[in-house]
Amino acid sequence: MSKAIAIIGGGLAATACAYSLKNDAGQHSVTPVIFEAGERLATGASGNIQGIYDPRFQKLRNGVGDYFFAAFKLAFQIFSGIQERTDIGFDPCGTLYLIKSEDERAYYQAMIENQRLSGDDVRIVSAQEASAVSRITLRHDALFLPHSGFVSPALLCAAQARDIDVRLSAPVRNLEQRGSGWRVNGEPFDSVIIACGFAARYFSGCEWLPLQNVRGQMIVCPANGNSANLACNINYGGHISKPVDGLHVIGSTFQQNDTDLSLRESDNERILARLKENLPSIAEGMKASRAAAALRTASKDRVAITGLVPRKGEWTTQKPVFYDNLYLSTAHGSYGIISSLASARMISDQILGHAPHFSEETRKAVAPDRFLYRLERKGRI
Repeated sequence: MSKAIAIIGGGLAATACAYSLKNDAGQHSVTPVIFEAGERLATGASGNIQGIYDPRFQKLRNGVGDYFFAAFKLAFQIFSGIQERTDIGFDPCGTLYLIKSEDERAYYQAMIENQRLSGDDVRIVSAQEASAVSRITLRHDALFLPHSGFVSPALLCAAQARDIDVRLSAPVRNLEQRGSGWRVNGEPFDSVIIACGFAARYFSGCEWLPLQNVRGQMIVCPANGNSANLACNINYGGHISKPVDGLHVIGSTFQQNDTDLSLRESDNERILARLKENLPSIAEGMKASRAAAALRTASKDRVAITGLVPRKGEWTTQKPVFYDNLYLSTAHGSYGIISSLASARMISDQILGHAPHFSEETRKAVAPDRFLYRLERKGRI
């Protein structure tokens, strides 16, 4: 008998869950159904012009670091496979992180050692080697991620939702538990995954989640004579992408609890000023031909929220209590292109009864009830 899985949302988190359930099912029969309130998939930040994918750096080896580096490797594997079948704008061109201080160098070196990362994953390169990799002259040594690159988030969402039952203009107005299952707008499902960003808080039992909106504006600039040869992405506090069809994507701002999506010339100027400060040789004369702004959803600790929804009013550390078969995948922030995939794999393991792909420490690092543990330690629940 097929398991019916309702997935609320239509962005990276939701479509990644549908893709993972379908592709990891094996001998199981599952029917994912996506409920998207809007008229199309990939609204909001999931519809950004371009998405550079790389891990969030962690100096120490812990569950959070393991989560992001596992997500990074999984993303490269999945993007490579999808790109063979359909274009998602995938280009594993690599990314250089400029090292502008000895503190940064020490941090990256400690991260490489503590995380036991191989040179194939990440390594420190001299300014000379960074210049050779990027094909422009750079003044700084850099951290190089050879398998980093970019994809089109909108094309990725479409590819992940291929052959999935997608309900557009279908807001979920009623989510009701029935036994161990659920009814979504009156339709029965075995499990539900809430993967709709900040809107997760609108569902009963999720109001307490420590979510916030983060506004980001990015710009598109025509390549100039100095930047046209750029062969990889460069991060310098901001970032500039390798040009595609003669255009760079440059970004971005990070504005917490700001939900105004009107475009700001002051943001464009700030983005270009940061580029000029760090890469003056390619910034000369560069102007924005267009801009885009979107909201990302982040958690209080800047880590995704993934797993079963706890019953906050009944939950204790001695006896954690959860809603049956109700899952979250939200708060992916700036790393949603990769973290949405890791969270989807984690949830599909639980729904399908597979052996976990992630350690217990990693699963706890992203579990929704981590915030309840912290509140209880402070005597606030």
